[in-house]
Amino acid sequence: VAEAGEEDVGRGLVRVSDAAFAVMELERGEVVSILGTRETAALVAAARSADQGLDVVRMDGVIRTNARAGIGDYVQVRKAAWRDAQNVTLAPARKGIRVVAPGEALRQALLYRPVVKGDLITAGTASRSREIVPPGIYPEEVLRGLLGSLAIGLGEVRLIVAATTPSGIVRIGPQTEVELLPEYVE
Repeated sequence: VAEAGEEDVGRGLVRVSDAAFAVMELERGEVVSILGTRETAALVAAARSADQGLDVVRMDGVIRTNARAGIGDYVQVRKAAWRDAQNVTLAPARKGIRVVAPGEALRQALLYRPVVKGDLITAGTASRSREIVPPGIYPEEVLRGLLGSLAIGLGEVRLIVAATTPSGIVRIGPQTEVELLPEYVE
């Protein structure tokens, strides 16, 4: 495990080498399972040229926290078995914080992000790029305009995934109902 580049922080993605893509039969933007001492999920992107040929997976601190892994640790990365989320319930990640935001705005900010119950996620300031959005989903200019307005409205918000339907690894999609509980839940 290695630290993500600054441009990837908060985007819900990991970077692996082209060799790893071939071995796992992956395509960019696919959902992968990351297993440290806890299983989480992320979207996969190609490693930067400096990392090609290295057996390294780059991920940000949120994904490392979710996988319960640290820099230098070994984790298992594999193509994930996932389902489209019907419902995702989110809550503030800390006691004493109260957050109110429309579920629609959160769904749009987290669109196509894979999550697992118990995951910490950030919403709002991170931008997505064509690199991780499945091809043909949105015209680039629509995506850029939508995300720009959401980032201003939400700021960076740390949330916990309190529940998902179905259980396991799910991906937030256009039909997912996202509910935000106003306060932290155990």
